[in-house]
Amino acid sequence: MNLLVSVIIPTYNREKYIKGALDSVFLQSLQDFEIIIVDDGSTDNTKEVLEPYLKDQRVKYVFQQNQRVSKARNNGIRQSEGKYIALLDADDFWLDFKKLEKQVNFFEKNKDYVLISGGIIRVDEQGREISKVKNPENDEDIRQSMLFSCLFAPSGAMFKREHWRKLGGFNEKSDLSEDWELFMQLGQMGKFYNFQDYFVAYLQGSQNRSNFNRRANLKYNLGLIKKYKETYSNFQKAYLIHLSYYIYSFIPFKDVLLPFAASVKKFLFGRTAYNKSK
Repeated sequence: MNLLVSVIIPTYNREKYIKGALDSVFLQSLQDFEIIIVDDGSTDNTKEVLEPYLKDQRVKYVFQQNQRVSKARNNGIRQSEGKYIALLDADDFWLDFKKLEKQVNFFEKNKDYVLISGGIIRVDEQGREISKVKNPENDEDIRQSMLFSCLFAPSGAMFKREHWRKLGGFNEKSDLSEDWELFMQLGQMGKFYNFQDYFVAYLQGSQNRSNFNRRANLKYNLGLIKKYKETYSNFQKAYLIHLSYYIYSFIPFKDVLLPFAASVKKFLFGRTAYNKSK
């Protein structure tokens, strides 16, 4: 069985959202895919919601005791057969029905690339647009800013399964910036690209894991930046920015001071690495 794409969808108590994620895959122009859903110990009605989809032979359902997203993704990829891996979180969905087709065609024509993604539109839980983000497009610009933040929307990311295998997969010892860490490792193996098309609707709500353990995540990011300072540019500037984030996390009433802090950051360090519009 020579599949082109394996779509990996980890989920944990996302019964309200996972149908939208799955529907966006089935609407793709490229239909040579399998979907591997890794249920990370859900206690809601996720399995019942999935029942109609499991009738399709391309859909595999894997249940595991709650082990968090890194292990869920790795577990799904281990059971995959596709040449390419496409990530999709259960509370996001794809906007571009040619997303997979565009990415596969790009990879087939550009053998030296290892990771590609696209733009995102952030939406709230009512589906209202919050903002649009396009990350730098070409490899050189991405590398200039890679230490500042993760410049690839995980739910839009595609990479080769063989590269994931060589790297040993996502870091299962930590669920802090696990996608950014793997992506920086991939950048040591080849080139990056970001389509300037909006590929993903990213649900920004109370369910996001990024809302929790923020301080621990900031501290972990400082270690990542130091680890990859020889691979990517602008180490000192990136480290100072993230150090300021970490220190700021200890300040009482920091939410009240947020607009002022944002102004200071822009004055000292300039604009963000990505293009953002309301």
